[in-house]
Amino acid sequence: MDVLFLKTVKAKLLVAVCLFVSLNVVVGTIGWRGFSKTEQALKLLRDESLPDIGRAMELAKRSSAVAAIAPFISSIQVVNKLNDESAKLDGQLAELNTLVSAVEAGDDMREGAEKRKAGELARKLEADLHELVRNTRQSLDIRSDILELRYAFDGRGRIAERIDAIFRAHPDAAGPSSDAFRSLVETVFEGMGSSSPATLRQLEETFARSEAQLRERLDDTAGAGIAEVRQFVAAQANVFELRRQDLAALQKRQYLLASIHAVSTELSNQVAGIVGRTTQMAQNRSSETNAALAQGKGGILPLTLISVLAGAVAAFYVLRNLAGNLAAVTTAMTRLAQGDRTINVPAVDRSDEFGSLARAFNVFKEQSFDREALANDLIEKSQTLEATFANMTDGMSVFNSDGRLVAFNPQFIEINELDPLVIRQGVHFEVILAALRKSGAKARFIDGSPARPDELFELRASQAIRYEQTFASGRIVELKSHPMPGGFTTIYTDLTEQRAIERQLRQSQRMEAVGQLTSGMAHDFNNLLAAVSGNLQMLYQTLHENPDVAQKILRALEAAERGATVTQRLLAFSRQQALQPEATDLETLVLNLLDLASYSLGSKITVETNLQPDLAPVFVDPGQLENALLNLLFNSRDAMPAGGKICLRTAAMPALEGTGDLIRICIEDNGAGMAPDVLAHVYEPFFTTKDKGRGSGLGLSMVYGFVTQSGGQIDIASTQGRGTTVSILLPKAQEGLAARSHWPAETGAPVVGGSERLLVVEDDPIVRQTVVEMLGGLGYRTRVAVDVGQAKAALEAEDFDLLFTDVMLPGGMTGVDIADYARTLQPGIAVLYTSGHPRDRLNDSLTLGGDVRLLGKPYRIEVLAASLRSQLDARQSNPTGSTGGLNR
Repeated sequence: MDVLFLKTVKAKLLVAVCLFVSLNVVVGTIGWRGFSKTEQALKLLRDESLPDIGRAMELAKRSSAVAAIAPFISSIQVVNKLNDESAKLDGQLAELNTLVSAVEAGDDMREGAEKRKAGELARKLEADLHELVRNTRQSLDIRSDILELRYAFDGRGRIAERIDAIFRAHPDAAGPSSDAFRSLVETVFEGMGSSSPATLRQLEETFARSEAQLRERLDDTAGAGIAEVRQFVAAQANVFELRRQDLAALQKRQYLLASIHAVSTELSNQVAGIVGRTTQMAQNRSSETNAALAQGKGGILPLTLISVLAGAVAAFYVLRNLAGNLAAVTTAMTRLAQGDRTINVPAVDRSDEFGSLARAFNVFKEQSFDREALANDLIEKSQTLEATFANMTDGMSVFNSDGRLVAFNPQFIEINELDPLVIRQGVHFEVILAALRKSGAKARFIDGSPARPDELFELRASQAIRYEQTFASGRIVELKSHPMPGGFTTIYTDLTEQRAIERQLRQSQRMEAVGQLTSGMAHDFNNLLAAVSGNLQMLYQTLHENPDVAQKILRALEAAERGATVTQRLLAFSRQQALQPEATDLETLVLNLLDLASYSLGSKITVETNLQPDLAPVFVDPGQLENALLNLLFNSRDAMPAGGKICLRTAAMPALEGTGDLIRICIEDNGAGMAPDVLAHVYEPFFTTKDKGRGSGLGLSMVYGFVTQSGGQIDIASTQGRGTTVSILLPKAQEGLAARSHWPAETGAPVVGGSERLLVVEDDPIVRQTVVEMLGGLGYRTRVAVDVGQAKAALEAEDFDLLFTDVMLPGGMTGVDIADYARTLQPGIAVLYTSGHPRDRLNDSLTLGGDVRLLGKPYRIEVLAASLRSQLDARQSNPTGSTGGLNR
C-alpha cells in the first residue's frame, strides 16, 4: 500500500515538500532565536538611548532659541510689542521647563549631577529672561516720561518766543534773566540726550546753577508771565533723575544680555556632554545587536546548505519520473497550436495526474473551435475601430521606437498639409520633418518657447508633451503626444478657428478697455473745455466791440467746440452696446467720420465725397454705422498699399418691393479687387486674404450683420485689378422724426439771467471759478461748495432757489445725493445737473429719468442761461420743486 502510494506524482511531491518544510522549520527556529536577541537589543536602544539623545538635543535647541530672543526683546521700543513678545517667551519657557523635567526624570540617564546642573542652568536662563523683560518695560516707562517732558517743550524755538514775550511784558526782568533761562533750556535738552552718567551729573549741576540765578533775578518780579516761568523751571528738575534711571536700566540690560549668553553657552556644553555619553551607550547597544546577528548567521548557513542538497536530490528523483510524460503532453499541445486537429494525447487512461491532464487537454482541443469563432468577432470589432480611426476629425499617427510611421489616418495628412504621395506606412520621422520645414511649419511649446524639430522625436518617445505647429497658410495645429510601449502616438487638432475666436474676444476686451479709458479721458477733457469755452465766451462779451480780438476769440471758441465734438465721436466709436436706432443725418455723420479717420487712412489715400444735399435722415444706430463705415474704409485702404482713391457717395433710392424708401451709401476704391472665388466667401466669419496678424476675418461679417439687423441690404461688386464697390441700403427715418444733434444750435435769442440765489457744487477749481463768473455775469447770486460736506453745510445754513451740481463728485457720493438732501431740507429748490460724462456712461451707475435736465460740459452761456431760467420758472409753476430727478 505504501509502495503504491509513493508511485503517484502527488505522493512524491508531498514527500519532497515535507522534507523542505522540516528543514525550513529548523532554519526558522534558529533564525527566530537570533532575531529575538536582536530585537531585545534594538528595544533597549530605542527605549533608552535614543529618547535621551533626542530630549538632550531638543533641550539644546530650545535653550539656544530662547537665548536668541534676548537681544530682540532688549531692542523693543513699543510696550504693546514687548507684551506680545513676553507672552510668546512665556510659552517657550514653559515648553523648555517641560523638556528640562523630562531630561532630569530619564530612567537611563546615569549622569545625575550633569542633569541637575543642566536644570539649574535652564532655570537661571528663565530668571534672567524674565528680569530682562522687566528691565526693558521699566526702561520704556522711563523713556515715555522723558518723551512727555520733551513734547511739553514743543520745540525750543517756540519756548524761546514765549519767554521773550513774557520778558518783554516785564522789562525789569529782561536781559540776564532771559539769557539764564535760555541756558537752562539748553541744559535740559542736553540732559535728555546724555549717554554718560558723568556728563549727566555735570549738566545737572549746571542746571542747578542756572535755576538759582534765574530764581534770584525773578524773586522781585511779579505777574502771571513770571509765575509761568517759575513753574516751567521747577517742572524740569525731574529730567535728570529720569535720565539717570534710564542709564542704570541700560547698564542692567547689558549685564543681563551677557549673563544670558554665558548661561546659554554653559547649558549647551552640559547638553553636549550628556549627548556624548548617551551616544557611547547607544554604540555599546549596537555592538550587542551585531553580535546577536552574527550568532544567528552562524547557525543558519549550515542548515541552508543541507536544505539545498536535499532539494536537489528530491528534484532529480521527481523529475526523472515526470519528464517523459510531460514531453509527450508538450508535443501534443505544440501540434495542436500548429493547426493539427487530429492529434491525440497519450496516457488518457492513466489514473494519476497525467491522466487527468490528458483528459483536460482533449477538452481544451474542443474549446479551441470556440476560440476561433471569438477571434472572428474580434476581427470585426477591429475593423470598426479602424473605420473610426480613419474618419475621426482629428489627425492621428503612431510611430515606433525607430522613428517609422506605423499607422495614420487621412486627417493626419490633411491637417499637416503633407503630400499624400510621400506619406506612407514605414516612412521615417525625418522625412516628415523635412516636408514640414519645406512648407514653412514652425513648432513651439504651449508656453511659447520654440521647439527644435530634432529634439521632438526624443521628447515624444519618452514623455507626454503638447506643442503647436503654425503653417505658412495660417493654420494652427495642436499636437498631443503620448509615449507607449515600442513608440508613441500623437493626436493633431486644428485650432485655427478657435484661435481666431480667441483673437476676436481679446480684441473685444481691448475695445471695452478703450471705451472705459476714453470715457474717463472725455470727462477730464470736457472739464478743461468747459473752463476754456466759458472764459472765452466771457472774454468775447467784454471785447466783442474790437473786431480783431473778437474774431480771434470766435476762432478759439470754434476750436473748443470742435474738441468737444471729437470727444463725442471717440465715445460713440468706443462704446459697444445693443443697437439703438435713431434718426441720423448722414451728411453730418460722414463728414465727422472722415475727420476722425483721416489720420488712420494715411497720406497716400485720397478720399472724395459726393453727398446728396438735403438728404432725408436714416433710421440706424449712428455709432454702429460709424463702425461699419470705418471698417469698409480701412478695407479699401488695405487693398491699396501703394496709395489710391476712395469715393464715398450718398443718394436717395426709390422704394423696393416689400420695403419703404431707402438711402444708399456707396464706398468705391480703385484697389486690387477680388477674384470671384474670394468674393463668394467675403461674408463668412474668419475668412480673410490679409497677411497673418492683419485681419481676423470678421470685419465684413459684422458689417453684414449690422446692416441686415437694421433692416437694410448690402452688396459688393469687385473686379480683380480694378477695384471694389460696396453699396449699403438703409431705411429712411419716418416723416417728422428729426435727426438728433449733439450741440445746441445758435438761437439768436437774448440771454436772460436773474437775481436768484444759487448753490454751485463743482470739485474742479478751474471749472468752478469759470461757472461762478458766468453766473455772476448773468446776475445770479452764488455760493460755491467743493464737495458733498460743504454742500450740506451750505444747505443747512441758508435757503437757495436752485442747486447747480456736477453729477460725479469725489468722496463716494454724487450730485444726486446732494439733490436728495437739498429737497429734504428745502422742498421747493430747483435742480440742474451738469457732467463731463455722457448720459449713457452715467446710466451705468445712475438711471437718468426722462425729465432730468443734464447740461453736458462744455456748454455755451446762452444754453446755461436758458437751462437755469427753465428750471427756475418750472419751480415757480410747481411749488413742490419737482423738476426732475435721477433714479438709482
